[in-house]
Amino acid sequence: MKNLLTNILDWIYKKKCYFCGRSNENIKMCSQCFDELEYLPFETNREILNKKTYCAGVYESNLQKLIRGLKYHRQKDLAYFQAKFMYDYWQQISNKKEIYQIVPIPLFKTREKERKYNHMNLVAEEFSKLSGYQVNSELIERIKDTKPQYKLNKTQRMENLANAFK
Repeated sequence: MKNLLTNILDWIYKKKCYFCGRSNENIKMCSQCFDELEYLPFETNREILNKKTYCAGVYESNLQKLIRGLKYHRQKDLAYFQAKFMYDYWQQISNKKEIYQIVPIPLFKTREKERKYNHMNLVAEEFSKLSGYQVNSELIERIKDTKPQYKLNKTQRMENLANAFK
């Protein structure tokens, strides 16, 4: 019933693209703005504990607005587009023979209570729908309240995250 009501309201009050403001596609991120997202090369970014890590995109312009809109401005519809961006990248680098789990990084309890949701859980659920992989939210627990990372340099980020997870 809720979906039906939402669809009717979306039809009456067309959704506008969060990025360019156009409403011709009636979604939060139009295909033109999605296509402007910049992928990084399909290669290992670094290794952590002998595990390859990757970074899908350049944190600027539309990707920055996508992440901040979802994380800080309660634009939960953007979770799908972040997951889609990551999934499209993943398609280029994954070993299709292996079985994976999606492990969203948890927020500290007070921060999640303040925001009322964990944005990465939303992205993980959308990525799961695209990939078929299971979400495992129990693997990592945040045990330390850390400072926001966006104003910190690389060394400060590493120090900030030290002993933050179990």
